[in-house]
Amino acid sequence: KTTTTSPTTTSSKPGTTIMLNGAGSTLQAPLVVYWSHLFERDSGIVVNYQGVGSGAGQSMFFSGVVDLAGSDVPLTHSQYLNYSGRVAQIPIAVAAVAVVYNLPELPRDVHLNFTGCLLAKIYKGEVTKWDDPAIRALNPAVADKLPDKNIITVYRSDKSGTTNIFTAYLWKSCPSEWPQNYVGLSMPSFVTTSSNSIGGKGSDGLTSIVKNNPYSIGYVELQYALSSNLQYASVENAQKEFITPTNQTIYRAVENAVSYLPSSPFDDWSEAAFKLVLAPGNDSYPLTTFTFQFYWANYSDTAKQNAVRKWVNFILTKGQENMLEGYYPLPSELASRLLSSFSGV
Repeated sequence: KTTTTSPTTTSSKPGTTIMLNGAGSTLQAPLVVYWSHLFERDSGIVVNYQGVGSGAGQSMFFSGVVDLAGSDVPLTHSQYLNYSGRVAQIPIAVAAVAVVYNLPELPRDVHLNFTGCLLAKIYKGEVTKWDDPAIRALNPAVADKLPDKNIITVYRSDKSGTTNIFTAYLWKSCPSEWPQNYVGLSMPSFVTTSSNSIGGKGSDGLTSIVKNNPYSIGYVELQYALSSNLQYASVENAQKEFITPTNQTIYRAVENAVSYLPSSPFDDWSEAAFKLVLAPGNDSYPLTTFTFQFYWANYSDTAKQNAVRKWVNFILTKGQENMLEGYYPLPSELASRLLSSFSGV
């Protein structure tokens, strides 16, 4: 259970350790835990972060259980209007969602091609076999290796920003198969009630299910795919190219969207998340995303307020120079705009 110091207790007294408690996105959890060690070494301030999923993290933040939230989705427009000026939302890194699968018949260096429409049909239960003609047609080089096996669809059972990004891609790339009302932090009930589906809690839960279930398919932050040695796909982008997530293809997506982005943590970012998904331009990886943290503009405890300032300063400077594999720094001009806006509050 996550606890937080009450606003005016021991954290203000000299000589005591200041602790910031955070919770939320499992996508960002490995990076935030890594950063927290570097930050504590530099500042003596402890950041205790629990990966509980974006939805749960937002709830814990707004109910005062934690000091900061990690979320792969920004505030909705209505949340933004409700908390305008009181909550800062800062993209802390660029990440990518990988479409992962477990096909023992295929070598690891083969990245199967998928379109958004094909993935939508798989998750709707309309394409159910790995050797379905639709999969074979997109993958002629390995068509004879695709097995006559049922596809197991794996999804996030908790409220997840990763699910939001994946379902947004399905909608933007194939609205005829995946209408906008299927986009959200949770999969539609036709996925969660299917006998061919398995739900996993958190990014690590989903990763583990795909790893342990041959013939499964799922979606997870690239870092989890790489560190668990999972097979992952090439996904069709806006230019109809099949793109694997790499440093170059993820940067291309950000470059192509950066001019449309807000510049202050107190702006409305509700549309910004979707700008990176299926971003236009050659070589853009279509499942690219920001991951955010939310903070209050004002904390009643001065020591905590100062600790949050130092943490944000660290994230937007040293943090950007210290990334784990599978995460990418913000464009430098965006990081400096955010830092000056936040510092000026």
